[in-house]
Amino acid sequence: LVSSPMKKTDLTVMTSFPGVENTSIITRVDGSGVARYVLIPPSAKKVVLTVNGTGNGNVQMFCDWRLMKTCNRCPFELNVTKQERYANRSSGEQVDRGLAVSVSLRWNEPQDNAGMYVVSVSYYSGFELTEESIELIPVDHLEIKSQGVDMYVTRIPNPDEAPLVLNTVAELDGRFVPGAVLPATVKVYDYNNPHRRCEKYYA
Repeated sequence: LVSSPMKKTDLTVMTSFPGVENTSIITRVDGSGVARYVLIPPSAKKVVLTVNGTGNGNVQMFCDWRLMKTCNRCPFELNVTKQERYANRSSGEQVDRGLAVSVSLRWNEPQDNAGMYVVSVSYYSGFELTEESIELIPVDHLEIKSQGVDMYVTRIPNPDEAPLVLNTVAELDGRFVPGAVLPATVKVYDYNNPHRRCEKYYA
């Protein structure tokens, strides 16, 4: 259950599963853009959402065969900031619209967290990661996607440590004609245990 990142969003969502007793779940969705997860019982054949309040939101469903425990809250302290910037191309004559996205990340609770974690940043339609940004991102490995990037890190700081900060810069493809701007996402998850995840929208 994900709301659009708007201050006026205040939704109450009741998730129920007809035929399964005592499984109605009430979730409050605010304008933070943080995803709220609801686990669907294996015996459920139908899912019914009853929504009250104001604002916009969307529902996503995914199946994880390795899911072993509940996802009651985001295990990470995840903050996302973005700003538009104007950067001169190499010719110095043409100025194109740019997008800088900064991700700040650490655990909510102390963890023995050796492993592999993925920080997946998506951009607005038409934006692509710049070569300059690729050289400056302090990660162990990264994979460039269409309109986004996956960054792999082997450790996430604990709550008493300074957060990991990843700064990325994207530029608008000159061949792309901008239209309506839809919210983009930042996802963080444990590569080996994908249920340990957090997702946040920005717009």
